[in-house]
Amino acid sequence: ELKDKVNVLNEGIQYYKTIEKTIQKALVLAEQTAEETRETARKNANAIEEKAKVKASLYLEDAKKQLNDIHQKTVQLIQQYEVYKSQFKNLASAQIEILSSDAFQIEVANLESFIQSETSYEGQESTANEKSEETKQEMDQTSEMNEFHLPIENI
Repeated sequence: ELKDKVNVLNEGIQYYKTIEKTIQKALVLAEQTAEETRETARKNANAIEEKAKVKASLYLEDAKKQLNDIHQKTVQLIQQYEVYKSQFKNLASAQIEILSSDAFQIEVANLESFIQSETSYEGQESTANEKSEETKQEMDQTSEMNEFHLPIENI
């Protein structure tokens, strides 16, 4: 009877040892799976980080390129402005020169007799109209010669 009890107890011990080994194997397997999961997560995180760095680098390069393009366009606009300003100065100088020319001078020999005489005025009016027409023609010719064009390339 005692031998039977010892055998039953030995079988129970064997059963529990088998369960213990199974549990140990499951625990080792769980630890390995956890480590593999952590390693995979770490690799994925590193890959995501590298991808983000590459994207950031591309965005930065694109932004620098856009900044450079804007800078070049700004320089071009400033240069065009300077050309326009120079041309406008030349035009203004030419207009001042025209206004200072003899074509724009009204000369009246005797101003008081001109003011007092109506008949003299009527005679002078036709002469003034002729002179005005000549002046207008001279201005038209001069303005055609002094026309300028603002370059609008690269706008």
